[in-house]
Amino acid sequence: MEQPLKHSLDLDKLAQGFGLSKEETIKFLNDGRIVGRLGEFIFANKIGGNRAKSEGSSYDIDGANGERIEVRSITHGISFASSKEVGYGRHVTESGYSEKINSLDLFVGIDFRNLSELVFHKITKDDLIKIEQIGILRKNKSVCSNKIYEYLKNKS
Repeated sequence: MEQPLKHSLDLDKLAQGFGLSKEETIKFLNDGRIVGRLGEFIFANKIGGNRAKSEGSSYDIDGANGERIEVRSITHGISFASSKEVGYGRHVTESGYSEKINSLDLFVGIDFRNLSELVFHKITKDDLIKIEQIGILRKNKSVCSNKIYEYLKNKS
């Protein structure tokens, strides 16, 4: 089984570059939105891909072989729903989920529990089918962090 990609962050140098204390830097980076955005750049660089041409694109990265890749942080969980269906007053639908899944080739989940080493897990469409079959994919098309980490550990 393919091992996840890893990327080290030197938190002391980042803190120095940001002009913040190491503790403030950790607090800043300990946010799924920030790590997700950073992860898009890091993962694209590691695989020889490019960030999607438009922020409005249905995916984040154009892979070197034309793959369409969506990067998501694993915070309290990970969502596989379309971002346009997630948030206050919005509802995840089966058709929106299918549209999202059909618009890309791969999800990448970022484990940032240890900010010094980001771990990039590839989550395929086959994985999503298995996740649904074993009953850990919620109605809102998300999986809680403990269950996704357990799945990913058993997968490798």
